[in-house]
Amino acid sequence: MAGVHFHESGREELYITSFPRANGRWQISQNGGTAPAWRADSKELYFYEFYGSQTQIIAVEVVANGQQFETRNYRKLFPLAHILAGGNANFEVTPDACRFLIAVQPEVAAAPISLTLNWTGKLK
Repeated sequence: MAGVHFHESGREELYITSFPRANGRWQISQNGGTAPAWRADSKELYFYEFYGSQTQIIAVEVVANGQQFETRNYRKLFPLAHILAGGNANFEVTPDACRFLIAVQPEVAAAPISLTLNWTGKLK
């Protein structure tokens, strides 16, 4: 199986297909999706789903049923505020799927600026 995304619906959606021969294709995402990553045992797929300005990590179980695929337990795991741009998943999942390592853009707070007027007069 391979995670694949197409733009046929006007937005990125995730589909899976069999490998090495692509016999059919099944849509996985429900509200658009990108950057898929499989759990180590290939029984669950994780990806980004976008809700306006909000980004969520989604998990969905993928079950082979003969020549068909089923999805189960489609759920939002957690929101992300500042993901890094890129075509690939900017996260890794531990083999037991208990931890995620996520590349995020750090928030940079502007340092306060102090302005001292008549500083030469203060030297006396």
